[in-house]
Amino acid sequence: MKNKKCHKNTNHIFGNNKFLNNTPTTDGEPCPIINCGETLRDINVSAYNLAFEKELKRIIEWYQTVKHAHHKQRLRNLVNRIQDILASTVHDTRKKHLIIKNIVSSEINSYNTQRQGYSFLSKYKLHFFADKYFLVALKEIEQINRQYLLKFVKIDLDRYLKKITFVLLGDLLVHHQKI
Repeated sequence: MKNKKCHKNTNHIFGNNKFLNNTPTTDGEPCPIINCGETLRDINVSAYNLAFEKELKRIIEWYQTVKHAHHKQRLRNLVNRIQDILASTVHDTRKKHLIIKNIVSSEINSYNTQRQGYSFLSKYKLHFFADKYFLVALKEIEQINRQYLLKFVKIDLDRYLKKITFVLLGDLLVHHQKI
């Protein structure tokens, strides 16, 4: 799985896509195709966002098959908000995940507050038990967001460690040459 296609043009091939095969790449390394204009970092973030959106679609498809799914539109709206955040260029990826975390947490808190109101009313028991699938979907979105945030932070740390290592090795070589 060393060769992957550039997201811009299916004829562009590049190697070492760190989101698809966990191989670290240089931050500004250009796509080897002439005039592509993309760096591997840009391509990797795009692949990363596509993988995240694929997970969200899987959750929506699962929720559509649930027998007592009362909040289909509510979940769809939440996923649309998350996709808009992922597509925006205003924030960096880490900030996007923190925003998504806050949105999902507030949705879970809203659901739990609503559920407490149903717990003592017997005529809402069916609705109460049917809503557990919505909570499962929210918890899964929260878990996926956490997983992707940790993966992104790990890759950033690996990249910074690689840069620091090169700087330290360069300083060591310069110091050694002076002696």
